[in-house]
Amino acid sequence: MPLIGGLLLIIAAAAANDTQDVLITDLMKWLRDNGSFINDKLQIRHINPNDPKSPRGVFALESLEEGETVCNIPWDLVI
Repeated sequence: MPLIGGLLLIIAAAAANDTQDVLITDLMKWLRDNGSFINDKLQIRHINPNDPKSPRGVFALESLEEGETVCNIPWDLVI
């Protein structure tokens, strides 16, 4: 779970503006392009979608099954 926590910290630290949205999209693409698995059932968004200054979080778009992989990030991508 420490990898998920690190990903959450990166996302939560992002400022709420369009540039940051692009950076998060680019980060997710980079992670996947470099061997990470991030479940398609996840969504990264503002905690309050109506407030662009609210912190971001990771949300499940649908139920996750017990034992289902949420994400898998190779150690060489972890800072």
